[in-house]
Formats: sequence, C-alpha cells, structure tokens
Amino acid sequence: MVGSNDFKKSSKFYDVILKPLNLKKIVTTERYIGYGSLNKPNEVEFYITKPRNGEPATYGNGSMIAFLTETKEVVNEFHKIAISNGATDEGSPGIREDGNYYAYVREESMYAWDIQEKKPFTSSPRDEFASSGTYYFKSG
Repeated sequence: MVGSNDFKKSSKFYDVILKPLNLKKIVTTERYIGYGSLNKPNEVEFYITKPRNGEPATYGNGSMIAFLTETKEVVNEFHKIAISNGATDEGSPGIREDGNYYAYVREESMYAWDIQEKKPFTSSPRDEFASSGTYYFKSG
C-alpha cells in the first residue's frame, strides 16, 4: 500500500509500471485504488490510498516496497518502464553483493521500489531484508 495525494496521477503511473508484474487495476473508490493479479482478478494485492487521518500522504524514509518476480527479464522490464514514466533510477538491474538480481527506482512521490528476481530455491525473502523496512509482494 502506498499513499497518494493525487489519484489520477498515481493511477496513470501505477497502471503502466505494474503491468510487467501481472497486476492490473481492479477497483477504484473515493478512498483507494486496488490492483490485483491477472491470475486472481478479484483479490486486491496492492493499494493506492488516501491516508485515513486526512493528512497529506508522505513516503517513509527507510521504507521500500519490493516485488519478487520469477525472472530477470521482468526486473529489467519493470525498471525500464518505471524510468520511462518519470521514476528516478536508484540502481540499475543487476546482481548485488548478496548474489540476488535487483533493480531500484524511486517514483515521483518518493516511494522507493525494489524489484527482485526470486531465487528458485527460495520461497520467501531473507529475514534481514524483511526486517529492514522493505515490504515484499509476490507478483503474478
């Protein structure tokens, strides 16, 4: 879930960048926009929302939203689409020192995104990543 102060602008951005992750917009209300997997079109997996307290949406310093993908190609495609739609490159796709393949972007509202190829032998992210303020979603 990410907060937004401009649903129209956020929706335009997320509609495009979530496509490689097989997520599409499935519901829009006054309070939120929900995206679901093409495999489970009736289940919201990712939200854009207005903060419940009525204050402006802000990003969390040190927080990151992450999606696990099945292939490096999805990581590359997501990164390319995000950059071409106004995101800032925070780390081009590539293998990091832990041996995993990642790409990092920061979207206009300053939310940081990490797209990681899921290793075939790994069913979940390593504990140190999950506890570092990174929120993981399994795409598709």
